[in-house]
Amino acid sequence: MSEKLSRREWLAASLSLPAIAGESSRWNDPVPLGRSGVKVTRLAMTPGQHGAGLIPRALDLGINYFNAFALYYDESDFPSVRATLKTVRHRIVLGAGSGQTTKQGLLTEIDKKLHILGTDHIDLWYLAALESVSDETLEAMNLAKESGKIRACVISTHKFATMARQVLEARDTVDALMVACNFATWDGGTWAAARADIARIREAGIGIVGMKAMLGGLKFVMDDRRAWADSLTTEAKRQAALAAALRWILRNELVDTSPITMTSLEQLEGNVKAASAPFSDADEKVLAAELVRISPYYCRMCPRCQATCRSGLPVPDLMRFLLYADGYGKLPAARQAFRELPARIRDVRCQDCAGCTVRCPNGVQVRERVTRAQTVLA
Repeated sequence: MSEKLSRREWLAASLSLPAIAGESSRWNDPVPLGRSGVKVTRLAMTPGQHGAGLIPRALDLGINYFNAFALYYDESDFPSVRATLKTVRHRIVLGAGSGQTTKQGLLTEIDKKLHILGTDHIDLWYLAALESVSDETLEAMNLAKESGKIRACVISTHKFATMARQVLEARDTVDALMVACNFATWDGGTWAAARADIARIREAGIGIVGMKAMLGGLKFVMDDRRAWADSLTTEAKRQAALAAALRWILRNELVDTSPITMTSLEQLEGNVKAASAPFSDADEKVLAAELVRISPYYCRMCPRCQATCRSGLPVPDLMRFLLYADGYGKLPAARQAFRELPARIRDVRCQDCAGCTVRCPNGVQVRERVTRAQTVLA
């Protein structure tokens, strides 16, 4: 068999996943998240900033799992979050997390989040953007479980290719894994191997949480003057693509739940409506067209370009930070992530090179995207 696929074969392979059979295919039917003891709906919600008021409505519509990552960045949110959770806490699965990895840092952060959210326990505690698993981190998680402050531990990583083995080795403590999963990432190559690894992780009793299911709203800004989504496609087409992307992730049998960022009642009800319809042939055609459209701009977070920049720039990280800024509208968080890079990395400019040594196998215009990232984030 030839190693090179035709464009049609490549698109078909990337979009073909078996639908989940039976009643469990319903997005609002809670399913076990691995062996955590927690049951979550396939469609979950990350309320956007000032979005605490959406939680009761989402619960009424059938969503039971809420990731509170975005709700505690702004102190003005704290009172409304606590007031909201006080009325519905017994009915929901609550997720929170931190980028801390030290024992003391994690235990302190858990206590802080418990206070902010006004609850005595957090159901799913996320170890955010983890790149390695240490004994100190696992010890903190076990202590937090034993004290009843968290029910389950979830590793969230953008480095799945290097983390899969560590996740399996830590399965006595780690209950679930959060990994990028959307219609554009499952396209063969490294992600074909990832699908097999994810299947093995599930077999070990570890649940799978999908992230970046909507690819930052499919918004890719090319420069300061022109928004790709607004200039080259209509808003109606973008919404159709987002609905198809949501249905794609909800029928993925390897993913237990996918928290989607929602910031308005209109967006919430639109997502619920989209989730309630079956994935169709029309959806497949829409997503095939989107794959072609976004390929020059969307980084799949595969590791194949890692360490290929002659100047040492962390290309996948820069593209991820840019997605936070352009797609999710989280410019302050994106700039903070950029500032946390070593100074010797922040000071390098992509255009200083005579020619780019990075070759993206997925066709991303690396030099243009990195240049924009540095312009926006520096």
